[in-house]
Amino acid sequence: MSQQLSIEQQRILQVFQEVSQISDDYLSIQILQQNNWNLDLSLSQFVGDNNIGQRNVSSIENASRRQTSSSSEVENPRNSQRNNHTTSSNGNLTGNENENDNSIFKLIILTVKWFFQTRPVSLNPRRDTMKFIDDYNLNYRRIHPTFHPDSYQSAVALAFSSSKFLLIYLHSPMHDDTNRFCRQVFGSQQLTTLADQFMITWGGKIWDPEAYDLSCQLKATSYPFIALLVCQNDRMVQVAEKIQGYVDEVELCTRLQNIMNTFNSLMAANRAEAERRAEAVRLREQQDREYQESAVADRQAEERQRQEEFERERREEEQKQQEELAQAVELSKQLSHADSIRKKRESLVEPAALPDVATIRFQLPKGTKLSRRFHKTDTAQSIMDFLAVHFFDNGNEVQNFTVSTHFPKMEINDMTRTVDDLSLYPRGMLYVQDLDA
Repeated sequence: MSQQLSIEQQRILQVFQEVSQISDDYLSIQILQQNNWNLDLSLSQFVGDNNIGQRNVSSIENASRRQTSSSSEVENPRNSQRNNHTTSSNGNLTGNENENDNSIFKLIILTVKWFFQTRPVSLNPRRDTMKFIDDYNLNYRRIHPTFHPDSYQSAVALAFSSSKFLLIYLHSPMHDDTNRFCRQVFGSQQLTTLADQFMITWGGKIWDPEAYDLSCQLKATSYPFIALLVCQNDRMVQVAEKIQGYVDEVELCTRLQNIMNTFNSLMAANRAEAERRAEAVRLREQQDREYQESAVADRQAEERQRQEEFERERREEEQKQQEELAQAVELSKQLSHADSIRKKRESLVEPAALPDVATIRFQLPKGTKLSRRFHKTDTAQSIMDFLAVHFFDNGNEVQNFTVSTHFPKMEINDMTRTVDDLSLYPRGMLYVQDLDA
């Protein structure tokens, strides 16, 4: 693959592999392409610290360019003659500078190699993980197994403490099958339900330091890469299954379910051992706690009793206030209703039997019949007021009601219509329905 690169890209690839100690050409080219072949950005992303790239990589690149320039002078005779002329006019100064540049370049390379080999590569694993999760949610479906939002090591500890399997997903954005796998398989509801119920899921980009280190430990050779781990303690794991390359949703879920069934006995043993240790810790803590609590038991009991008494009095006072408020509201409603009935009664006077007077017969809710005379110009509101006064005088047996004609059946809603408009003159029949019945 490196043969297809330009001379400048091959030079950048060589320097990047020297510094990062990544021997995999495919992975190195992925990282460089992701950063538009910017050596500073690529090394900074791999290390996880921009300052490192700015301190060291620029010096390496400049030295490398000087070395490349020296090599090109040897290949070009004209350049060689010019350089010899310059050298002769300045003594041996130019030759010494080239030797010094090469020495400085080698010294910087060795220093950076030592730096990466003797210090943790990932300076902020949690930041790398959160950036991966944000990028994943931005590019793919939000329906997927819930990623653990912290470092791989904290995911191991959480899976062990919760007695769950640990599902690892190593994400290679440049791989041909990645987009299809993320959208169709890893974003499926079946896998999401299975993983969230029985597993802790952790993921990372393969060029992030922690994910890259994990890919080396798990010997990942193709992508997408899935691994199912059994946590033996909060730091050590056992690889139960590795799934490399594209698989469909059914095959992936089936393989994960089968391997979980196989390792259930081991998980149960690990769980029992963890419970035994936790029980031992609880017994020691209980002994210490009982000794300390004996000195403050009486004070706690008194405080608890005082607090309970305070809460009881508070609840009683609140209940009393609520009852008083409810009674006041109810009394206010009754007084308001009574005042309204009084005003209606004063305005209601039954007319004598005259030619312009209608006789209306009412069928009340409980079967009682009632007759009353109204002027043919009286409105429907007068009929409603009459019924309200009648029900009030009979113990408020009906408060919410509707009135409708017999034939054609029509509910009276327009209170401005007259008796004559409602075809109730010279006589008519109305039905009263109790809405609260």
